[in-house]
Order: sequence, then C-alpha cells, then structure tokens
Amino acid sequence: MKHCLGRPMAAALLATALAGPVLAQTADPMAGPPPNLSPGLLTLGNLNTAGLLYPAFSNDIYATIQTRIGESRSALSASLAPGGPQEGFRDGSLTYVLPVSVLKELPAATGASFLRFSGAYANVDPDDNLQTVPGDALRADVQYFRAPSPDLMYGIGVFYNDADFSETLGRSVVNREAFGVRGDVMAKISDRLGFVGRLEYSLGDQSLSVPLAPGVTLEQEQDDDRLYVQAELVGTYGPEDVPSLPATWVLHPTVGLAYQRNFIEEVQNSLGATVSGILGDEEDYGLAYARLRMESFDPRPGTLSPNGAIGFEYEFANDLNGLVDEDTYAVISVGFGYQMSPVARLEVDYTRHQGLSGNRSSDTLALATNFTF
Repeated sequence: MKHCLGRPMAAALLATALAGPVLAQTADPMAGPPPNLSPGLLTLGNLNTAGLLYPAFSNDIYATIQTRIGESRSALSASLAPGGPQEGFRDGSLTYVLPVSVLKELPAATGASFLRFSGAYANVDPDDNLQTVPGDALRADVQYFRAPSPDLMYGIGVFYNDADFSETLGRSVVNREAFGVRGDVMAKISDRLGFVGRLEYSLGDQSLSVPLAPGVTLEQEQDDDRLYVQAELVGTYGPEDVPSLPATWVLHPTVGLAYQRNFIEEVQNSLGATVSGILGDEEDYGLAYARLRMESFDPRPGTLSPNGAIGFEYEFANDLNGLVDEDTYAVISVGFGYQMSPVARLEVDYTRHQGLSGNRSSDTLALATNFTF
C-alpha cells in the first residue's frame, strides 16, 4: 500500500493572505510583514519569514514514509506467497497530487486564531517493476490554530484518509480507511532558528482480498492503527547573510526526524488462519533528513515566485525493508507559485527522491490551489 498525499501549501496560504498592496511595498524578504496588518496576518507573515509554514503545512515527508512502508509491505507479501520471488524487487513511481487548502482567520480577543480546511487526491503510477502497486488515495483535514504571539502557533485537528491499491504480482486489492487526530506546533526561537512539530494518531481499518484460484478468494479485515511523529529545526538566511543570494530570496536549511509505528490487529482470515502484520503486530519506520531550500516570495497578483531544494534522507529504521536494498536517498525539488488574485494562489512542485543504490525512487508532481480569507 502507498499513501502519497501531498506537497506543501504554506507559501501559497501566506501569499494569498498578504497579497494586498501594503506587503507589495516590502522588498526585504527577511523584514517580515508590515506592522499595520491584523494579528493573524502578522503571525502568518512572521512564521513564513522564519520558514516554518512550509514544513508545518506540508505532507511531503509524511507521504514519502507511507509510500515506502507500503512498497516494502507489498514486496514482502509477494515474496512470502507460495512460489513467490525472493529477489529482483525494485520500487519506482510517479505520483500526481492535487491539494486544495482554505485558511480562515477567526475573531480573537487576543493573539490570533484560524481554521484550516485542506484536502488532497493522489494517483500513483508505478514503474514497470517486478511488483507494482498502482492506486489512489484521499486525505481531508480540519484544523484549528491558536497563536498567542506572532512567534508561536499551535493547533489541533482531525483527518480522514482513504486509500485503494492493487498489487499486480499477487493480484491482491488493499483498502485502508482511517480517521485520526493531529497536533501541530510552530515556534520561532530566534531570527535565525525555528521549530516545527507534528504528532498524529489514526485508527484505521484495512481490508485485503487475494484471488487464489477460480472461486477461491482470501479475505482479511483488520485494524491498522498508526502513530506518526515529525520534528524539524529550520534556519533562515537572507542576502545580508549570503551576499551572493538575490535580493528577494532566502535560504532555509532544515534538519528533521520522523518516526512511525504501525499497530496491526491479529485476526482470523477467511481461510481460518490467524494472522497479524507480515512480520508481527508492530512495524517501525524512522527517517532522518536534511534539506536546503531556496525560495523567493512575491505576493503581488500576477507574479511568479520560484523555489527549489536539495536534500538527503537516511532510514534509521524500516522493519519491512528486507528485500529492497535502499536506505539512503538524495532529494531534489523545483517549483513556483503564481498569485492568481489577492485571495487565491497556485503552486506547482516537482520532487524526486532517488535511492543512492538505485533500487528505489519516486517522482511527485503537485498542483495545489490555495485560498486565504
């Protein structure tokens, strides 16, 4: 199974919020928002200048982890089938993602408050490998954010996720439907350093159907619950720190850790066998990563704002990765934002994750539409 649900929408949210002529007069990308805005826009502008909205509202790392866990599960499942292959597994895919996000500032006696509604549809088109797993995934989030000061914002939310995938080697069909809760925090520690954290837990129901012979199909349904934790430190450097940097650009070096544990229920399938996960009732995945993101920001309607990033990822845990020899990845991304109107922005992003051993890769093309009111 693979759940690849989205590229970031944070710059777009902030841009639509600040697309008025007052910010258009601000030329320094490190200066932050002008002081005569609402508390909410001041907060968004401050956190965006610190590079914190981008990772906080992104599903890039999360979706990458779901994809790798799903690919590893599929390979192991195929290898454990009677007569299944024991080598030759490679993973590669192109995922198309269509995210939509709406951010609404709420009245607040002090500080600022927001409601955020977001959703994403993803279609996975796998490479022609030994085991391929095409499919679709949906995710929808509703979040409430509170900002007691322009340097701190935290939130709580709920989400729904539905994913359907088919494995071509064993002809199995997998569906996972889940509801969950999440908490997020963004904190500007200093002018050069910030922190982003995410914690979520989902209660999932997973069904599996495998045709074994004419008239004989294995059916299996079980709980598949997931704990996910992600934390990042984000730096911010402008032209005054790096003289060769163009005047409207900033650099955001980032280091992060992400961890997921899956809890698989033990059940009896339609053939009477007692089963849990492929390797037991728990699965662990851990990822350490570093990125250097370079971006410009121009919120005036009709303007383009390009961006790009390079990075490195290392899997320090992957219980299911016994067949695909890959734990280290290079990452490159390019994209741009286009300010369609004062309240609407379009973001286009392409990202490639390339395993350094050449056994796993993924490409993602995202077209995000964002509104801020």
